[in-house]
Amino acid sequence: QKRLFEQFEKPMKKLTISQGGLLLKLIDRELGRTSFYVIREYRGRLSAGFWQTVARIFGNDLKKPYDKFGEDRMVEDLVVLYNSGAFDALYYSIFASPPPA
Repeated sequence: QKRLFEQFEKPMKKLTISQGGLLLKLIDRELGRTSFYVIREYRGRLSAGFWQTVARIFGNDLKKPYDKFGEDRMVEDLVVLYNSGAFDALYYSIFASPPPA
């Protein structure tokens, strides 16, 4: 836990609210469990409740499940593209020219 905290604490603190919300969705997608239940399992009910309150203040919900066929369909499409290796081509076609070879 200490090693993970040292590695990820600074980058996590720099996330925007929308990036944090996307991270919550991706955690649920990978684990099949919402962030609320992950926190509750490892840190307890009180901690999970506290972080749920903080998330709600910033417009997120730790209890909301990932819905790959509904609201999170666009995220799912991007993850599938990324996993297939096609994401870089899409990214560069939209945002920039490819890096020099």
